[in-house]
Amino acid sequence: MRAGARIVAAAALSGALILTGTSCKIQVGEPSASSSANQQDQAPANSVIHKANGKWEDQGVMRDHLNDKDWKADGKTINPTAIVLHWTDGTDNNSYQEVITGLNGNRTGFSLDSSRIDPYPKHHTTVQFTVMRNGTAWQLTPKPNTQARHATCANAYAIGIEIKGSAPGSRNYIGNYPTQLKGVVALVKELQHRYHIPTRGVVAADGRTGSGILTHAMVDAKCTLPNGQHYGTGKIDVDQIYYRRVLAALK
Repeated sequence: MRAGARIVAAAALSGALILTGTSCKIQVGEPSASSSANQQDQAPANSVIHKANGKWEDQGVMRDHLNDKDWKADGKTINPTAIVLHWTDGTDNNSYQEVITGLNGNRTGFSLDSSRIDPYPKHHTTVQFTVMRNGTAWQLTPKPNTQARHATCANAYAIGIEIKGSAPGSRNYIGNYPTQLKGVVALVKELQHRYHIPTRGVVAADGRTGSGILTHAMVDAKCTLPNGQHYGTGKIDVDQIYYRRVLAALK
């Protein structure tokens, strides 16, 4: 996602669950009753997922991220066939609040043609998960497969993971944090199991279908609008060295 969009002041999230130390647990909220048709939405007993309570600050006003009007637009979920890895370009703390505030502050400027591909959420960048420096992963959407807006062309088929950090050469490079990598791999494995997502990454020629573990750069390089216009904007996240580390750990 855009450099600098994540560098924001941390916002208070009331009632959020917090995990300390170097555990790779991904934090989730209380499970809700569901029918058999929704079993994939329920975390297994040994889940590494925790769900953030979604309070965020918008110009001094506390708003509820998880009850945002975007999520209520049609309650859309996806049947994910892929996972897209991103980095946040944010600071080096372990604040998922910062990630939520940064995403909500990053208003979308997509064209009408792009909106026909990715109609929800309408108003701001969103992502299903983020993984902190200490390996903690947070679910930032109502369900793991709630449609989010993290990668044009891939939002209808891919779950997004924002990895706290940035590109090679930066002191915040995601490759410098082995505990975080373990957290990313643990999350990817759980999502693969729940949604039957393969490891091998494949993206269609127009970027609008795909499967496996992907990078934002892989999708962006092929993303084409319905009018035939290439939409790619030169995304480079995540780098190939880090991507290969993830794939190797999944074997």
